[in-house]
Amino acid sequence: MNLKTKAALALAAIPAALLLTAGPAAAGGGYDVTHTGGDIAGAWARGTIWTTSDGRVHLDGKLKDTSSADKKGAALRIHAVYADGGTRDEEVWNTNGAGTEVNIGAYSFASSVRRIQLKECQLFRASNGGIYVGACAGGTDVWSL
Repeated sequence: MNLKTKAALALAAIPAALLLTAGPAAAGGGYDVTHTGGDIAGAWARGTIWTTSDGRVHLDGKLKDTSSADKKGAALRIHAVYADGGTRDEEVWNTNGAGTEVNIGAYSFASSVRRIQLKECQLFRASNGGIYVGACAGGTDVWSL
């Protein structure tokens, strides 16, 4: 075997080795809610979603308050639908102020999950000082079977 052939074989083996060492994740990818049905002004949600060898679906990411001075926060609603018709709803808030970003946390869904939908929302401050979710986007599916 000449040197060129050996180098080509070595280079071809690198991606396979990386796949073997990447861990149990399969069918993974990133999501970005921008310019989808889940997008709303003032919020930016993005991250990663993947399945593991046991079929569980995992989601993590970041939520940024992209507004400059509207005195609103950002929220993300996570809606999962399972094979038996059950649902799971989670909500993440970013009340740290304009331009700040928070981790949404790590979510793990059972292998029977059939669909995961994300919605960006705006947080509002009530006259009594309380914070509540105001307007939300319609939602976008970031994972489905």
